[in-house]
Amino acid sequence: MSDLVDLADLVLSECQEPSAPTSSLWSYRRPIVLHPSPVQGRPAPSELSPPPFPRYGFGLAATENGDVYFFGNHGNHDSSLLYHYSAKDNTAAVLQCDGYDDPGPRSRHAMTIIGSNVLALHGGRVSKNGGAADPSLFLFNLVSRKWSKIPVAGSAPGSRQGHSMVAVGTTIFMFGGWSSQGQGHFDELWAFDLKTMYTQPRWELVTPSSTEKPSARSYFVLAPYQNQLILFGGYRGLHLADTWAFNTNTEKWSQFQCVGDVPSPRSCTAGVMLDDIMYVIGGYHEKELNDVFTLKISERRWLRVKGIEKVESRYEHAAARIGTKILVFGGRPDTLGDKKDMVAVLDTEHIDNRGLHTQERLMELDTDPDIKALSKVNRGSPRRLADLEEAEGKLEKRLAEFDRGKGELEKRFAELEGGKKELEERLAELEGGRGTLEKRFTELERGNEGRMRESSELKVGLAVLEGSEAELEKRLAEFDKDKEKLEKRFAEFEGGEGELEKKLTELERQMMRENSELERRLAELEKKSRELKHRDFIAAILDSLSKANSLTSLQGMDAQAMVDFLASVLESREHLRSDADRRHALHLLRKIARFAQVFPKQTELCGVQCNIADPINDIGSYGAIYKGVFEGHAVCVKAVRIDAGPSSGSAAKKIIRAQAGELALLAHVSHSNVIPLSGAYLSVERNPRICIVSPWMENGDLTDYLTKFPDTSRIPLMSDVAAGLQFLHDMGIVHADIKARNVLVSRSQRAMLADFGVSVVLNTTSSIAGVSGTTYWMAPELLISEEVPPPTPQSDIPPRTKAMTGQTPFLEHYKYPGQLIGAFVRGYVTPLRPKRNCLPTITDGGPLMTLAERCWNYEPSERPTAAEALRFLTELNVEDSRPSMGEELAMFEALKSKRTQVKIDYQYLLSVVRKVSFGCFVIGI
Repeated sequence: MSDLVDLADLVLSECQEPSAPTSSLWSYRRPIVLHPSPVQGRPAPSELSPPPFPRYGFGLAATENGDVYFFGNHGNHDSSLLYHYSAKDNTAAVLQCDGYDDPGPRSRHAMTIIGSNVLALHGGRVSKNGGAADPSLFLFNLVSRKWSKIPVAGSAPGSRQGHSMVAVGTTIFMFGGWSSQGQGHFDELWAFDLKTMYTQPRWELVTPSSTEKPSARSYFVLAPYQNQLILFGGYRGLHLADTWAFNTNTEKWSQFQCVGDVPSPRSCTAGVMLDDIMYVIGGYHEKELNDVFTLKISERRWLRVKGIEKVESRYEHAAARIGTKILVFGGRPDTLGDKKDMVAVLDTEHIDNRGLHTQERLMELDTDPDIKALSKVNRGSPRRLADLEEAEGKLEKRLAEFDRGKGELEKRFAELEGGKKELEERLAELEGGRGTLEKRFTELERGNEGRMRESSELKVGLAVLEGSEAELEKRLAEFDKDKEKLEKRFAEFEGGEGELEKKLTELERQMMRENSELERRLAELEKKSRELKHRDFIAAILDSLSKANSLTSLQGMDAQAMVDFLASVLESREHLRSDADRRHALHLLRKIARFAQVFPKQTELCGVQCNIADPINDIGSYGAIYKGVFEGHAVCVKAVRIDAGPSSGSAAKKIIRAQAGELALLAHVSHSNVIPLSGAYLSVERNPRICIVSPWMENGDLTDYLTKFPDTSRIPLMSDVAAGLQFLHDMGIVHADIKARNVLVSRSQRAMLADFGVSVVLNTTSSIAGVSGTTYWMAPELLISEEVPPPTPQSDIPPRTKAMTGQTPFLEHYKYPGQLIGAFVRGYVTPLRPKRNCLPTITDGGPLMTLAERCWNYEPSERPTAAEALRFLTELNVEDSRPSMGEELAMFEALKSKRTQVKIDYQYLLSVVRKVSFGCFVIGI
């Protein structure tokens, strides 16, 4: 248990405090094989490690610093050895291990790394037991080089293979796999927190908070992204191509509705994360694959990476992301040719798509790990730089004090040197005087013994001189001692000065690095400032336009410039401060487009093939319907239908305005249950007409579809309509003309709202065909009011339920619109009742009839909102077996991508704004 606690401490400490270029997309490395890396205290092996490749069906884990570890091999070749590969040096070596709990030879197990020092391995196919599966969890301490088989308490995942594990913080998450013991595929998500090793190691079966979750599968991609797990593809009897995300905070699964070039179904693929981009490489689906796809998670958009046609196909391989490069290891050797013993390297810097990663981010990711770690430490704040500058000032002041002290010491030292010289000269004089006295004493002793008294005095004088000499020698010794102390102190000062200069140099370097970081931050702030100014500039224009009273007079180039500007603002959400600004801009765009009868140039399509002289039918609310072709896809073309007659001039103008308004609205409405606008163009006629282009709906409208397929489940279609209405109402848009003919059914059997936002125009033009038919679909308040009230979100609710019957409501009891209106005025209307032998949900008293009666309440405020209706239908929990919309949505996006690019002339735009806003507001640049 102490080993387990050591492992937990190792991981937790890391989690608390983390610490030859080429010009082509692909390159290859053949690893340099080194001697096995021995355990400390053991002799180093004399032979080289076995070659690491070929290998497939193995487990792999990597650190951000370029250390890659892999274990196992389905081919039984070196399947019990743990290898270390250095991306920095391109070297591979076997790591010798300690202990007796090593996993043994195996393949198709799950493997991950927690922090940078603990490997985790689970399950797989054990080679030495005849291919039996193993349910054990193993942890490997890279510091002590020791494997530990973890004894767990309580329930635990059983034996499996083809599953995946990832680590988020100190928690290991494991999903899927299949059992060779007859249990089939698994859809369980298990979690193992290393903190439990302090008490009792334990697996936890995660119970999702969501009703939906991915189906059982094996051999899929599972990658960590922030606090989420991203899952793609796999196999469960057939290959899969769905994408899911699991939020580790809310424990909720959600399926991505992806757009773009969605990968084909596959299994045995490899995936890695680079910021918010998941790369998926190769795999298997009826044959080996060699493609590369990217998923931009924030946009739910797939993109196929181009320029890889000559790369070998791979499956049962593994990949790791180091910096900006993706390293691909192993795979079935029969597909790799002469590359089976090499590491393939995908350099993301050479992918030609700026929408994936900015150049600045790629440069940051490609930085050496040590420099990046230092940069992370230094990226504090401007306050940190101020502290460093203050410290530098203090050190410089202290250094100046040391310099002054050094000068004083040098001066004092010079004075002492002078005093020493004087003392030495005085000592020399005393030595000379002593010799003279001794000579004189000798003469006196020889010459006159009678003069003893003088001799005694001379002896006393000589003793005094000898005492003075001793005192001078003592003082000289003290002076030498003081000199030594001064020399030592002086040396210390010189050493301190050098240390201060060294620290000052380090501070200057650190300041240079932090100045560089501050300059980068300043550049980011300047960019944000420009964006804010641009946003304020746009807000000022919108405010100015809202006060203008001559917008409806804009025509020609002025109207076109304003419409193109508003369309570009709506296209880029970051230019608007709030949803209210977005609704306001949409209102202005629609208003100008209607009166000027122009449409945004950025919606213009070139190359639509359509015979305007041959309409499919004339049942459109105000336009004839044609079938055309664009980019090889069938499209629906709707052009204004103008009837000849005495009042056709006025009617035509209103119809054209209605169509221009619908086009302006559709251009900026994007939802899976609202018909998408592919674009628009002007017809090639003497009097050109605006033609709206949208995808062709093979299943027709709801009336045709329910007639053709009467046994169709209504609830999924009703949920589609409710979801579309909720989206429109959230945007402040009222459909105002919900009826079965205005609900189209897509190829994937989804209901999509069409022809919305024009009923006010239709109600004011009695000569337009089809208005009387619309009466049967209107809300009561729109029929019985003395004055025509504006449509509201509540008036969209009653016809939504009638649209699901496949019949014209009330027509069975009221053959003429006047009869229906009279019945509403009297306060009693015979409603449409369900037919015999209906489903239980539709019968009288059933949940759908309950919802319908609420929707038809005479009081609009008592009706449910679209969101409440959608929630009610969702809680019925009716099975929805319709096919995925992925391929269909990708086709919609592909058609929209062919629109014209427009550049805004802001100088000209300002002149138009000043023209319409004269006397109201002045915009300054």
